[in-house]
Amino acid sequence: MTVKMRNDLSLKMDARRSYRRNRRNKLRYRAPRFLNRAASTRKGRLAPSVQWRIDAHIRLIEQLRAFIPRTKLVLGTGTFDMQKKNHSDITNTQFQLVVQYGFENVKAYVLSRDNYNCQHGGKHCSHKLHVHYIKFRSQGGSDAPGDLITLCEKHHSDLDAGKITVLVTPRKSLRAATMMNIIRKRLLE
Repeated sequence: MTVKMRNDLSLKMDARRSYRRNRRNKLRYRAPRFLNRAASTRKGRLAPSVQWRIDAHIRLIEQLRAFIPRTKLVLGTGTFDMQKKNHSDITNTQFQLVVQYGFENVKAYVLSRDNYNCQHGGKHCSHKLHVHYIKFRSQGGSDAPGDLITLCEKHHSDLDAGKITVLVTPRKSLRAATMMNIIRKRLLE
């Protein structure tokens, strides 16, 4: 049997949040609320889209148990190794010494990786260097070094204005593997 999960839950949650904010903005008499989300920051809380997937897996297991009356359930699970997915040649102690080991932050690592040179045209620019997102976080990118590039101030402003383009292959998303690791852990619990 093949089951396909919904992928629109986060979009529906965003729409619901915007409707709620719109309703609340029309209530002029209501005092502003701050720090009233203590329950949502509790330990062990999952995002609604992840919690829905876990609940869907449990519902499917219960439905299968109703069709096939067995007393024993064997759940086969596997984990995804994120470091191995990004760097297939990693071994032994290299798991502890990640790519950014010895650098203060991601920006310092990206500047060092790109030899403190602007990556547009391969020339050394005399302008101030910036670290630029290849794929913005609002569009599904991340702060990972593979999604960042070093550009000089001039090329950075040209890129934002749309005058130039930078051809870099974005890295693979590990979102699905991360979600499956979370689901596996919660199902076993």
